[in-house]
Amino acid sequence: TEISYPEKEKELLFSCGTSSWNKVFKKSLLTDHQLCFTEGMIYEDLAMIPILISKCRKISRIPLPLYHYRIDSASTTHRLDAKYKDHLKALQILHSALSKTHYDELQFLTIKELMFYMLPRYSQLIDKNKFRQLHQSSLDFFLSAYPNWQQNRYVRTLPWFKRFYLFFAFSNYSFAIKLVAKYKSSRTL
Repeated sequence: TEISYPEKEKELLFSCGTSSWNKVFKKSLLTDHQLCFTEGMIYEDLAMIPILISKCRKISRIPLPLYHYRIDSASTTHRLDAKYKDHLKALQILHSALSKTHYDELQFLTIKELMFYMLPRYSQLIDKNKFRQLHQSSLDFFLSAYPNWQQNRYVRTLPWFKRFYLFFAFSNYSFAIKLVAKYKSSRTL
């Protein structure tokens, strides 16, 4: 195994991924900190995994593919019936739980989730008006929680074109998000 220490390597908060299917935690981690996944919420992993990682003393990684992941098109993660708001709700839960101790890391995780995953994905899946509302509510939340995002040390390490994209996306230019979505979808074909 490869061992990491979240207390020293705070970037593990956003670099370990936010899915629960590829992680195993000691039960005591949840019980000692009185943590549990939110029932009925699609992005409960996103709302919980960074909190759990922040509570770990050490993380061991096994660099072997020990899990077969099967995508079910009928699963809850593929239904959009107003559940896209859970994505933003999960980020708000994280902000409440971790912004005092992991501000920079949480800010960068939120940028990655909002601007590189959530908004490009939903720009293609929901109608234009709902997307505008989601984009605006995302911007309202993010800019009130993280007004100085451009000074984030992790943002500064991004390639220039990703920082350029972020400037437009955070300036409420939906076209930038739609361009990224089209680029991503063309690369997966």
